[in-house]
Amino acid sequence: MAEMMKSARTCPACGTSNIVAATTCADCGAELSDSAIEGANGFFDNDPALEHVDPENRVELARYETDTGAEAEIDCGLLRANGIACELGAQTIPGLPSNMILWVSKKDAQAARTLLDEVESAEPEEGD
Repeated sequence: MAEMMKSARTCPACGTSNIVAATTCADCGAELSDSAIEGANGFFDNDPALEHVDPENRVELARYETDTGAEAEIDCGLLRANGIACELGAQTIPGLPSNMILWVSKKDAQAARTLLDEVESAEPEEGD
């Protein structure tokens, strides 16, 4: 059976549909190479090496209110798509709102912060 032609490339980090010729995602900037997409079946969360961060050598990269948990998942997916291991954890302190914490390795903290800052600065502001 002939292989079907692809009409779009789906970003493994954020799920955005991109043109076939795209090498990076138009929405989040993640790499869209064939090996990156096919190697992970489209989901970078499938790589166990990118799912865990050593608790002894980790830093808090960002904190999200629980109602923005989807944003935390997207940021973690973007980091994993770029080969940076990250982990999400919840912090519950009685009497305070719950938070999701994005953890990365100390050695990856600067690269992770730079990547998230680049994506945030490229996003259109509300009302644009």
